Amino acid sequence: MSYDIRSTGARPMRRLTWMMAPWISLALALQGCGSSSSTSGAGSDGTSPTGGVTVLSGSGLGSGSQQYSLCSTTLSKQDFLKGLDGNLVFTASAISHGRSSAQQIGGLIAMLVGNGIDPAKLKDYDLSFASGDYTYKAGDEGYTFSLYYAADLGSAKAGDKIPYNVFDYKSYLTGISFSILSTPNFSYSHGPLYDLIDGSASVSGTSLAAIQAKFKLKTDLINFVLTSQKAYLGQAPRDHDTLLWKMATTAASLTTIQSQFAAGGFGLLFDGTTYTSLYYGIVQTYGSSPALIKKDDTGYYWSLTYEASVVKGDLTMYQSGVASERSSNYTKYYCDNARTNLIGTATHSTDLQSGVFAFADGSKVSYGLSDF
Repeated sequence: MSYDIRSTGARPMRRLTWMMAPWISLALALQGCGSSSSTSGAGSDGTSPTGGVTVLSGSGLGSGSQQYSLCSTTLSKQDFLKGLDGNLVFTASAISHGRSSAQQIGGLIAMLVGNGIDPAKLKDYDLSFASGDYTYKAGDEGYTFSLYYAADLGSAKAGDKIPYNVFDYKSYLTGISFSILSTPNFSYSHGPLYDLIDGSASVSGTSLAAIQAKFKLKTDLINFVLTSQKAYLGQAPRDHDTLLWKMATTAASLTTIQSQFAAGGFGLLFDGTTYTSLYYGIVQTYGSSPALIKKDDTGYYWSLTYEASVVKGDLTMYQSGVASERSSNYTKYYCDNARTNLIGTATHSTDLQSGVFAFADGSKVSYGLSDF
């Protein structure tokens, strides 16, 4: 089961607006007066070296009609820059959604490991349950996860999905009765998940309709698996652009995940995430894209590395990069899937307001960012 959200900007993503900086105009830096064409970083035979980009002028220098010849394809400068737009949509989204995902997933697991089932704390989470799967909504973010037995327990086998709602005390305690003596007194029978209780349960309340049950769980016996996807729409004029955001984890016990947060980090994958832009005419598909949720003195955060391909007409570029709250964000562009023929690197500012794209030969273009 997947949790699918259509958003029109509650958490604005960013798009690129490119600017030729006065000190880094590609055409002016690479061409002389009267020249009709120039090769950026070309060899003596006029061919483009690995990572080189041929810059072809139109009717005049600085006319805006320059063309770039790269990866066996010729594009106008405008189309080339548009072809880079989609990456920043993902990067900005990875930062904003990543922060929320890290905090919400980290907080939920920390609650289960540290406090167990606490009705008061569960009110902070909008959880729904069906057929062993949970949807988890926090603000405009949504997640889907499942819980599995990490070891044999009674008739259940390791790897079996837990078919009962782990967050409902009635899965642990059944047939609860209430009587008033000198103080309220509760009695109950063992429910199907009672063996997951670590120690004993505390039941309180003033009536059967106002019962509160608190208990800790044997979190080393519960595996957490997240498989979630959400679709986001851009704002006009990009309201037909779609970012399909996928997240998945491998199975790990709640206890293990909690310890991984402060150590190397708990891993997620974003493989299969896509950005389809009718406005810019690109389709971007993410392959190997692992992230780590970590915890430091300021809270939960993540760092994501990714590989992707961007198709624009006859041009296909390949990417690798990093999106993180704690380090520099960058994307490298290549002509080949092996990622040996470097086109250049986009280095994004930590506030995602601007950045610089540097071609392999050192020529640079600056850019700014606006809402997606």
